Amino acid sequence: RLAAFKACGIAVDHLQSDCLALHKAIFHELWSGGPTDGPEGVCLADVGSSSTNVVISSPQCVWFRTFGQGGANFTNVLVKQFNLTYQQAEQIMREPAKARRYGQVREAVQSVFTQIAGELDRSLANYHKLFPDHPVEQIYGLGGGFQAHGLLRHLRFGR
Repeated sequence: RLAAFKACGIAVDHLQSDCLALHKAIFHELWSGGPTDGPEGVCLADVGSSSTNVVISSPQCVWFRTFGQGGANFTNVLVKQFNLTYQQAEQIMREPAKARRYGQVREAVQSVFTQIAGELDRSLANYHKLFPDHPVEQIYGLGGGFQAHGLLRHLRFGR
């Protein structure tokens, strides 16, 4: 990753992971006035294109995990199942009402929604085992993958 900068003659002094950058941003927003200002702990679920980062932050600790399901998984399912172009599948994920077979589209992406929900549940359970004194009080959904119609509903209600 640094080769691109070196090729342009740019010296890199610091490199930071996505998860740590998310932790620093939420820590600054919620607890910059002191640990008692905000919630005990928050979860940031960043559904990116190729993976999902789960970052759980509290004033006393940070825990994170990355797993391989992301927004592209929704699109890939539609491309394979309905013989669509990648662009057409992306459009349907953003505006499913324009799909001719809405029920079939929803059924197709349901398995990916279920996988992401399961991984998020496992992540929260693992965190709770490690840090039972710092419960998660809020969950924030981030990233372009959260624009997929129905994902938030599935995470909230399981359907």
